[in-house]
Amino acid sequence: MKFVKVIVPLFLPKALDYQYNDGQPQIGEFVQVNVGKAFVNGVVAEIKDTTDYSGKLKVARPTGFYLSPETLKFFDWVNRYNIAFPGESLRACLVANKIPEDKSYKNAIVLKRLDADKVTKQRQKVLDFLMHNKEPHTRAELANRLEVSSSVIKTMIEKGFVKEKEVKIVDELVIEQRADDVTLTDQQIKALGTICGSIDSNTFQPILLDGVTGSGKTEVFFKAMDKILQEDKGQILVLVPEISLTPQLLKRFEAHFGFKPYGYHSNMTATAKSKTWHKVLSGEAKVVIGARSALFLPFKNLNFIVVDEEHDNSFKQEDNFKYNGRDMAIVRAKLGNFTIVLASATPSLQTWYNAQTQRFKQVEMKNRYGSATLPDVVMIDMKEQSTESDKYISPALREKLSENLDKNNQSLIFLNRRGNAPLLICRTCGHRHTCPSCDVYMVVHGNKMVCHHCGFKEPYPETCPSCDNDTLFAFGVGTRKIFQELQEYFPNAKIGLADTDNIKTNNQMAELITQVENHEIDILIGTQMIAKGLNFKDLTLVGIVDADMGLNNSDLRAGEQTFQLISQVAGRAGRYDKKGTVYLQSYMPEHEIFSHLKTLDRDGYFNLELKSRKFGNLPPFSKLAAILIKSKNQQSAQRAAMNLVQAFPAHNESIQVLGPAPATIFKVRDVYRFRILVKSNINLHKELKHWIASTPVSNDVRIDIDIDPQTLY
Repeated sequence: MKFVKVIVPLFLPKALDYQYNDGQPQIGEFVQVNVGKAFVNGVVAEIKDTTDYSGKLKVARPTGFYLSPETLKFFDWVNRYNIAFPGESLRACLVANKIPEDKSYKNAIVLKRLDADKVTKQRQKVLDFLMHNKEPHTRAELANRLEVSSSVIKTMIEKGFVKEKEVKIVDELVIEQRADDVTLTDQQIKALGTICGSIDSNTFQPILLDGVTGSGKTEVFFKAMDKILQEDKGQILVLVPEISLTPQLLKRFEAHFGFKPYGYHSNMTATAKSKTWHKVLSGEAKVVIGARSALFLPFKNLNFIVVDEEHDNSFKQEDNFKYNGRDMAIVRAKLGNFTIVLASATPSLQTWYNAQTQRFKQVEMKNRYGSATLPDVVMIDMKEQSTESDKYISPALREKLSENLDKNNQSLIFLNRRGNAPLLICRTCGHRHTCPSCDVYMVVHGNKMVCHHCGFKEPYPETCPSCDNDTLFAFGVGTRKIFQELQEYFPNAKIGLADTDNIKTNNQMAELITQVENHEIDILIGTQMIAKGLNFKDLTLVGIVDADMGLNNSDLRAGEQTFQLISQVAGRAGRYDKKGTVYLQSYMPEHEIFSHLKTLDRDGYFNLELKSRKFGNLPPFSKLAAILIKSKNQQSAQRAAMNLVQAFPAHNESIQVLGPAPATIFKVRDVYRFRILVKSNINLHKELKHWIASTPVSNDVRIDIDIDPQTLY
């Protein structure tokens, strides 16, 4: 008899002891265990001959599945770094805390014998097909494909001609050198050489593929993936920040490689997710393209990672299990001792700084592919523009849109705010419509009011709930309002809208992309989902309605993120042989960020931002941890926050504690929130964990820890 410590995918502070009766257990083995009344799949983390548990131990039952040592080590590292429970990474790996059902088996009809005297034409048709076709078919599939009655197959089973047998479905993957009509530029060849040299060295190497928008970064990492596949060097993971980027990337992938990669993201069906999960575990899946959660798939032999648009905030998981997908991908490559490519036209300041200090290798691509050139950037000073009440497209931008339509070119209007308007206000009493559960204004969406934080919805009120007057006014701009405004200006134009209200699935995004590619849309209005990664040959004008919006954010990365977002949106213009122009509407065009945006001087802006960060001892010159103290009782949350600050070990002068203070959004879902910010020049994990664990708080208080926070709302 053996005893095992099992990590379970639950919010528990330690691994649990179980009895193992089925032979010799293995580290990394998936087992089925009982926790309370629930059955879950855990992973063996330790094997012991004895146990300290005094009661009767439950039994861990083997499943026949195993995590690779590198994956198990990675899960442990992620949990410790992010100060998470031991089973959080495993929870991200499993589906509903269990190994997903393997859908790659089905009851197929197979030949049993051919020695029959009398065979009808229909039976012979079935026999001939099964003799020459190895693809497994169920009884119904076979009858449908051969256009024979299901009773024919039923009789053949009864007479012993064929039988039903559980057969594993194997995806035929033919990796061949395909004819490629893309001629790489000199800068692409140089970048590819650097990446391939790193792959050949079989050592850990983070590479920043730093190319301007439209320079051909995707072709470079596709060629590097070719090398991995041709030489059978292991599995490949391509991480993308938004599932909206996936359709066009998948289309380009299939055209280049000749087969479809496996996908993994939240919008996939359970069956599709299950298939990818098991193909990854077995090693059959050579390439996976997915969102940040794909990093926790049980790879058998992962040996190359690409993080596309590495700067994007979507790689940060903000809910419950908090981690940065880009940073954890770098750790995964380090533990597996292989190359990782971080691709972006506007890298995060952290990644760019790591490249400047030689921690990462930087490969620059400063020119667009072929004859394409970077767009011109033109500022529109909204203080000098006279717009009608409740209108947001300036006369200058309206004129340029009209000219672009006359030339039969396409335009993109960007606004990082969906819905009709962000505020409903009463002209009589000044009442502002807020969410009953959150300290935020509700957003107007057609005939509904919606809270973007808790999802609460209610009908658009007919009168003011405060003074009962019919004087409500939807104030501010949203994508729907821009849509309506452009319809008034250009009634004959074909206008499309891309935001999360009307694009909810990959298929809908793929359909929209096809419409733009086929020039079925003249003007596309969109939010962040269309800001990056998309290529449209006739799109020559980009208009940004409110370029100042992100600068009003109190977040320390507000300037960096604004520069990145505007640069990425601007990069959609003029990506082929037609010159592009970008128009930025701003009420403060004199802001220093716009002087750098006008010339697309990213490095100049980053150097300016670095000086500011260094002066304030902020990342990348220090480490941050955000501690969020939450309770439905405001006094309990405030008391716990004060107790934490007072209990901080004062002897450590390398760590600075700021706060507590009410969170930027003080109440979310009826929960009050106080924030403490911890800043340090040393690794603060051990000190932080001990401090939190040793400070008692009441049972109605929850403490969330966010290492390397990206937002502080």
